[in-house]
Amino acid sequence: MTDEQEILALVASLAHAQDRRDWSWLASLFAPEVHLDFSAVFGNDPVEVSAEALAQMAQETLEGFDVTHHTAANVLVDVDGDSAEVRCHVQSYHQLRMDRGTTDYCLMRGFWEFEVQRIQERWRIRRWSIIRTAPWEGDPSLYQVAASRRSP
Repeated sequence: MTDEQEILALVASLAHAQDRRDWSWLASLFAPEVHLDFSAVFGNDPVEVSAEALAQMAQETLEGFDVTHHTAANVLVDVDGDSAEVRCHVQSYHQLRMDRGTTDYCLMRGFWEFEVQRIQERWRIRRWSIIRTAPWEGDPSLYQVAASRRSP
């Protein structure tokens, strides 16, 4: 595969690993240390975390939802040697079954931006930013509800 094809597969794997709740697969997609910037979505400060800590954070965030669906499309890749810049459109859908058989959801639309590096012959994500570009659809407070429902 070309570098671009491998990077496209990396982006698709990120979406699939989250939705399949395969936390070891998720961790394997990242460099040992990762810069996360989700400030445009959640308002928190960017952080540096290990790949394992990132997978743990994702598990704690996503396992309380009944369904998640991450879709990445229109991926642009700019390779420069052993590093690349990547940008794609993303939709992140999160659903909870609520009382009396109803469901509630939240949907985020925006971009994923990455810096990826070739590490030991594999492309890995070194920086991940999520940029929300549209108003939330549904109820973003469901993240807190999901966190409270997560089994210990």
